[in-house]
Amino acid sequence: MDSSGKEVIKYKYQSVWVFENGVAPFENKDKYGYMNKEGNHIWNNVFSTASEFKNGLGLVTYNGEWGYVDGQGNWVYKLKNFNLLH
Repeated sequence: MDSSGKEVIKYKYQSVWVFENGVAPFENKDKYGYMNKEGNHIWNNVFSTASEFKNGLGLVTYNGEWGYVDGQGNWVYKLKNFNLLH
């Protein structure tokens, strides 16, 4: 919901966090990803964890490894064993 109480993104997620720079982490089926304010996935829910964006980057973990992603769907620091498409 936006600040006026209007539904912006359909309720189909376990949780959605705060939007920073137009991007927010979400949880669905116990996995995490990122979406934009229109509800489009920038990263699908494939991560073990995903933090809120800070300084334009999100910290993610997958199978015990960590990396950083940006709001355009690019890796800034890629996990060594991450081969899934987003």
